[in-house]
Amino acid sequence: MRPKTGEAVWNYDQGASTTSSSALDGQTIYIPSHGLTALAVSEGTSIPIRWRKTDISPGMPSPIYFDRRVYSITGGPILVAADAKTGKLAWRIRLKGTFYASPIEADGRLYVINDDGLGQIITLDAKRGTISSERDFKEGVMGTPALSGGALYVRSDQHLWKLE
Repeated sequence: MRPKTGEAVWNYDQGASTTSSSALDGQTIYIPSHGLTALAVSEGTSIPIRWRKTDISPGMPSPIYFDRRVYSITGGPILVAADAKTGKLAWRIRLKGTFYASPIEADGRLYVINDDGLGQIITLDAKRGTISSERDFKEGVMGTPALSGGALYVRSDQHLWKLE
């Protein structure tokens, strides 16, 4: 959309998830549609599909892009890592619980918190991800954590925590 006029530049009309948001890396937008679909960002009036993969389809959480990879938590719940250019699956790891909150990245790690409040820190590697730490907040967490000033903010059903 052109900000000054409100005119649409292009439109993707092939369906999309009503829950998960898209992720962007500056060159590509990753849309929860038919699994996960990568669209080439362009100034023109069309938007070419780079790839479409059903095996990395996000559940409720939104996908995230980091360091040439796109990460998605499936309904399994499986955290999958795929090559951002090709969509080829790099690795996957089973997580604990069910998820509404989306993963976030800080210092080369992914932070995920399940619906029951179990936080899991995933150390990222080219060949695999590893759950390197866990913290149980012992309260329901549905919102995505926030990062600011080197701190992680987590909102539960009853509290707001600041972790440094």
